[in-house]
Amino acid sequence: MLKEVIADIAKRDYEQKVVDLKSQKLEQLCAAWKEIKDAERAATARRHEIEAAMVDLLDVPEEGTATAIAGEYKATATARLTRKLDTDMWEDIKDEIPTHLWPIRTKLEIDTKKLRIIEESSRDMYRLVSRAINSKPAKVGMKVVINEDV
Repeated sequence: MLKEVIADIAKRDYEQKVVDLKSQKLEQLCAAWKEIKDAERAATARRHEIEAAMVDLLDVPEEGTATAIAGEYKATATARLTRKLDTDMWEDIKDEIPTHLWPIRTKLEIDTKKLRIIEESSRDMYRLVSRAINSKPAKVGMKVVINEDV
């Protein structure tokens, strides 16, 4: 009986040490991650400043490309316009435009919310639907913040 109690205490002590080591290692990795992430943000901000100064020196059109040679470097700036369809307006005017000239296309995409509902409510329907869907794991997102409670 005493040997069992001692073994149980030793096991719990060992498990706690493993948890403590994992926690220490995770804390070290979080600190390193945060340091690198902060350096990335600073580098990105500086790069954006430099790019803005370069754009000021190039004759960049509203939409298109501008290229210049500077010593051993070739700098190319590409400007794009972001376009968004006003669907209500499109519905009002589309009949006035021949369909072969419509600058609109339809993109099929998965409605994840509906897919999950189907998965939960009808296994047979989900099996059928899933035959047309390829799934693969995406990159795991990571966020590290300072714990204000400590």
